[in-house]
Amino acid sequence: MAKILVAFVMLFVLGASFTIALENLPKLILFINSFM
Repeated sequence: MAKILVAFVMLFVLGASFTIALENLPKLILFINSFM
């Protein structure tokens, strides 16, 4: 039971960070391109 809960929490954190990364991707690309 505990292992399932830990796996679920890790999956949730991974999904949340992935969503945040996708939202910030255009800003990051513009930021990198401004230095190129």
